[in-house]
Amino acid sequence: NVVSSFGWTVFTAADGAEAYEKVIKINPQMIISDVMMPVLDGFQLVSKLKSVDSSVSSIPIILLSARAGEEAPIEGLEKGADDYIVKPFGVNQLMARIRVHFELFRLRTDLENQVQARTKDLSEAAYKLQNFISTMCHEIRNPLNGILNNADLLNVSLQKRAKITNNGFFNEA
Repeated sequence: NVVSSFGWTVFTAADGAEAYEKVIKINPQMIISDVMMPVLDGFQLVSKLKSVDSSVSSIPIILLSARAGEEAPIEGLEKGADDYIVKPFGVNQLMARIRVHFELFRLRTDLENQVQARTKDLSEAAYKLQNFISTMCHEIRNPLNGILNNADLLNVSLQKRAKITNNGFFNEA
């Protein structure tokens, strides 16, 4: 109710298995899940969601739990949760974390889009560079072939002349 009062659409699930199915079907922008759920607990849900393709595994996940202590939050974060809030918590704390994770998700998505665009630009530039190099090699090779052919003819001519004159200036072949 708190989250939906801020204008966000909220989908609920009775257990972790139902939550998993809804996430796959709906592809929400964020997942807020309790750790203690029947069928599939929050840790199992996170692990299962993180093994799906990147459109699902990149969704921010906040776990909520009455399990305090150091081990539970560490376990949740190691499974792939983006945050772990111990109950009881204040509404302002929850809303602040939701805003932060929405912003981080937006920034990460923007960065991924920029990387994809730059990768495409670099790929196109590499293709154009390869074509340029290929063309330049061909253009340089053509005049050089003429020069090399003339040098070979000159060399043969000089060798023949040396044989004819036998003046010792050129060694015989």
